[in-house]
Amino acid sequence: MMTDVGLMYVGAVLIVNGVVLLGRITGRAAAPLNLMVGALQLIVSLALMLDPAAPSGSAFTAGGLLLFAFTYLWVGVNDLAGLPANGFGWFSCFVAVAAAGMAVYCGLTASWVGLVQWSLWAVLWWSFFVLLALERSRWQRFTGGLAVLAGVATTGVPGAAALAGVWTESAQLAVGLGVLCGVGTGCLLLLTRSDPHPDAASVPSPATTDGVVPAAGEAAGALPTSVGR
Repeated sequence: MMTDVGLMYVGAVLIVNGVVLLGRITGRAAAPLNLMVGALQLIVSLALMLDPAAPSGSAFTAGGLLLFAFTYLWVGVNDLAGLPANGFGWFSCFVAVAAAGMAVYCGLTASWVGLVQWSLWAVLWWSFFVLLALERSRWQRFTGGLAVLAGVATTGVPGAAALAGVWTESAQLAVGLGVLCGVGTGCLLLLTRSDPHPDAASVPSPATTDGVVPAAGEAAGALPTSVGR
């Protein structure tokens, strides 16, 4: 139940962070949600780790939750404090590799929906690594769109459905979800491959002049992810 609540709210923060990258709102405006969802994920993960009666597999779940908790807390602090984003970009590389490993684990344990979810999260966080650490600004629109897609398809809707008691993990559902995510990601690539904005020598870090973070700098501080759960 706790993880389902967290999953639903992760959907909200991924969508909002995606909208930030698409230039519709500022990262500073999204910072409170990042901090609140990050704190929620941290509390749930600690509760799972400290509960002696926690079911089998709780350590795996808690590990995934912490990846996303630290992600959102970092993004929230970055946007409020105007810190450089390249550190978060390199952390995103770590999250992407960890998410890929969790996807493999889900496949080996026949958790097919988890396989699809962790696979898309790995791609999403790898996109953040490319955008922020490697400073490829042309990835901004793709990453923003992918964050919205992940927020709806892999977190928001599954979390809400699980709370309503109508979510069942099955191979058929995993196939449908995989097709949806694959087609959506492919469409985003096609739509953004002719992005007129060239790769910048560096993605500006968040910096304020009159209290508003410029759009380009916003992208450097704003996320998605998880991530996630």
